[in-house]
Amino acid sequence: HHGAFSRTTDLLPDPLRTPGYPILLCLLRSGISPTPTYVAQILMLAGVVFLVVRMTEEAFGVAAGAFAGALMVTEHTLYCLALTIMSESAGLFFFVSGIALAKWPCIRLSELSWARIGCSALSLGYATLIRPSFLIIPIAFVLVDAAISLSKRSGVLPFLMNYRVLCFLLLSAAMPVGWIVRNYTVFGLAQLTPVSTHNLVYFVGAGAIQFREG
Repeated sequence: HHGAFSRTTDLLPDPLRTPGYPILLCLLRSGISPTPTYVAQILMLAGVVFLVVRMTEEAFGVAAGAFAGALMVTEHTLYCLALTIMSESAGLFFFVSGIALAKWPCIRLSELSWARIGCSALSLGYATLIRPSFLIIPIAFVLVDAAISLSKRSGVLPFLMNYRVLCFLLLSAAMPVGWIVRNYTVFGLAQLTPVSTHNLVYFVGAGAIQFREG
């Protein structure tokens, strides 16, 4: 109605929901039928299992890859989420895809090709628009690689000033920063999402009710 995704009864723009998952729902026409969404999320789950097995095998060997795959396919929660209209499956898929594209931890960021740098950063940036908790992951990658540079005495500053590392950080931050600018422009909130405050109120309220009811 107002040209924006909303969960409010007046259909006004919603500051709580980042746009990553709603965009997927629109592309999959979930308002007409949930079936395409379920199919897409099942395929995403299969992709996550495949990528986790492949990454684990490359980093630690075939036995470790088989063990990781066994853990994934026996986790019933993943199947429940794949058949629910919730953002967890999509967020996990783009998050794992970003890690796989970066070939981390087998290859350091400064050694990646430009194509992998760009695709990995954009995938992680989109994962953040689906699940804001992924925001810290690109920063964590850089910090771990910087620590490795320090341990090898190859210099932290030269690593941080590497064009590939800088490009990775900028691209991974582009979409989340754009959404922060939108929230500041529309709501005066310089935040990716204020959902953490709402969750705190929710859990405090739930705890108070539990305490009152014994």
